[in-house]
Amino acid sequence: MAMYKDTILNKRTDGTTNEAKTKAWFSVAARFNSSATTHRSKESLLRLWEKLKTEAKLYKSNLRKNFNKTGGGPCITKIDPILEQVCSIMGRACSGILNINDSGADLQLTVNIEYVISLLPTDLINPVAANPTGHKFNSRFSGNRISNE
Repeated sequence: MAMYKDTILNKRTDGTTNEAKTKAWFSVAARFNSSATTHRSKESLLRLWEKLKTEAKLYKSNLRKNFNKTGGGPCITKIDPILEQVCSIMGRACSGILNINDSGADLQLTVNIEYVISLLPTDLINPVAANPTGHKFNSRFSGNRISNE
C-alpha cells in the first residue's frame, strides 16, 4: 500500500488520475492475493482501506482528546500499531493541522528591552555622545538651528 500511496491518496478526480488510481488498486490486490491465503477483490480492499482510514482518524482524535484532558492520569486509549501505520501512510490527512492558533485574540509578544536598546543608534540613546560639541538644538524653531546656551 505504501508503494502506491501518492497515487491512491491523490485528491484529484480527473480521468487520468482516476485511471491511475484504478491501476494502483489492481496492483495492490494482485500483490495482496499473491501473498495471502484468501482472495480479495480490488473493491474489497478499497472498502477495507476506507474503513481503516475512518478508524485511524477516530483513533488519532481519541489520542489527542485523552492527551489534552485535564486532571492528569494515564491515557486510556491503547496504542494500535495497525492504525498507527495507516496514520503514517495518510500523513496530515489523519493528524490534521497542528499548532495553529485559531483564537481571535491578539498575540502578546514579550520584548527584551535591553536587546531592543542595543539595536538603536547611539545618538538616540545618548545624545551627548552623538553631539560632542555640547550644542543643544532649539526646539522652538523649525529646522536644525543650534543654540549656544
